[in-house]
Amino acid sequence: MTAPVRTEHTDKRGCWDYWECELSDECVNGFADLARARVPVAALRAPTGDEPDRAAIHRQFLRPRGLHDELRAVLFLEHYEPVAAAGTLRTRP
Repeated sequence: MTAPVRTEHTDKRGCWDYWECELSDECVNGFADLARARVPVAALRAPTGDEPDRAAIHRQFLRPRGLHDELRAVLFLEHYEPVAAAGTLRTRP
């Protein structure tokens, strides 16, 4: 899935860090994986056993920016064609 990207409250370095993590072997809840999942929505803390530092996205992007968790989703058309991906971040539990 490729598309234009809209980000808020991050600079070019932050965007680079985010997508570098998405494409790494350590990716947790990757958008491509979510597009194939039965439930195409996931938070970071659940698959890491509430140890988010097990995920590159937390170590390299979230924690250095004072962020705590991420929720990701892939959106579909009625014929199960993925059309968009979204992520939202939170600062504390």
